[in-house]
Amino acid sequence: MRDVLLDRPVFWTEAPEQLLISIIAALVTYLVVPPSLARKKWIAWADAAGLAAFAVQGSLVALDQGVSPLVVVVMGMLTATGGGVVRDLLCGDRPMILSGQLYASTALAGSVVLLVLVETGVSIDLAATIGFFIVLLTRGASLMFNIRMGPPGEFLKIGDDEPR
Repeated sequence: MRDVLLDRPVFWTEAPEQLLISIIAALVTYLVVPPSLARKKWIAWADAAGLAAFAVQGSLVALDQGVSPLVVVVMGMLTATGGGVVRDLLCGDRPMILSGQLYASTALAGSVVLLVLVETGVSIDLAATIGFFIVLLTRGASLMFNIRMGPPGEFLKIGDDEPR
């Protein structure tokens, strides 16, 4: 989606080994990790790491294309969340991005931090690392403490019926 919007070749068509890595990772997860609560937790943390990596990757690709700062941030968030939406739809689940979980907002935060750091002269490698950990830690905190967003201006804890 990012590459189409930025009018560049879709990355995995030019580097099919990356597609192969994704297929192998999916098969290993399916075949090796036992179907249990531990599997769900493992997959949630793997998804958080993927969310962080793709937020950074999307932002860096957009930076490389020389687009506006707003587009850099949006591309980071779209790159991070697009695959999860497709995954959830294919699995028949409600997409996490629509369920009130801290998902897109964490990708957005990491993309903003990365951009601000790069714009203030921090090296791209350090900015990418910090952006990655912003996403991973905020998404991780939402998983560990069951934090989610409720209606605008209100926050809910998963399982709560009443806003705080």
